[in-house]
Amino acid sequence: MPVVKAFHLVFRITAKKKGMSTSELGAEVGVQQKTAWLFKRKIQAIMKDKKKLTGSVDVDETLVGGYSAGNENRGRSLKEKTAVLVAGERLEDGRTGNINFAVVDNFEALTLKYALKDLTEPTATLRTDKHPSYESLKGEFENLETLLSAKGSNFEELHKQIMMFKNWLRGIHHKCSKEHLHAYLDEYKYRFNKRNMRKRIFNNLINRMMNNIPHPYPVLKTLCVYST
Repeated sequence: MPVVKAFHLVFRITAKKKGMSTSELGAEVGVQQKTAWLFKRKIQAIMKDKKKLTGSVDVDETLVGGYSAGNENRGRSLKEKTAVLVAGERLEDGRTGNINFAVVDNFEALTLKYALKDLTEPTATLRTDKHPSYESLKGEFENLETLLSAKGSNFEELHKQIMMFKNWLRGIHHKCSKEHLHAYLDEYKYRFNKRNMRKRIFNNLINRMMNNIPHPYPVLKTLCVYST
C-alpha cells in the first residue's frame, strides 16, 4: 500500500468526529476492506492509553454483544456477550471527565479488584452500586463508596456514556468480534478523552506511530491474547 494512502487513512480516521468503518475507509482510499481493517487495527493499537483516572470516579459494568436467543441467556449471562468494566471521572459540574474501560472475564470480586486497580489511581474516590462483589472490596479500597443504583438514576451520566459507546459501535462499525473488542474500546476512549483537542489528534497519532514499534498481524494477535 503506498505511503500516501496510509496517511490518507490516518487522516480520515482522525478527521471524522466519530471515525469510519473499514468498509467506508477502503472504498474512499481505494484499498480492499481487509487492508483497511488491518491498517486501522494497527492504529487502534497505538491509540491505547494506560493513563489511570483520578479524582471522583463512578464505576459500573455492562455487557456488549447481540441479543441472545432463549430465556436462559438473558440478564447478565456471558454465554454470548462480553463483560466490560466502565469508569468515568465525575467533574464538579456533573459532567464526565476522562473515561476508561476494561474487558473482564466475570463479575467476581477478585476480577473486579484488579480491573479497578488498572483503571484508577489509588487516590481516586470510587463510587459504584451495591453489587455484592463491590461490597466485599471495601476493605481493599479505602475510598470506595457503594449506593443503590435506583434504576440508574444515581449513575445517570455514566450510564449515558455506556449507551453512547454502544451506539457508536453499532452505528459506525455495526459489530466487532469478541477478540478485538478491547481495540474498539481503546479507540472510543482515545477519541472521547481527546475530544477537546480534535484539531491536534492527527498530529498526536502520527507522532505516536513514529515512536512505536511496528505492529504486523502476529503482534496484533499477541495483543489480543494478553487483552482477553
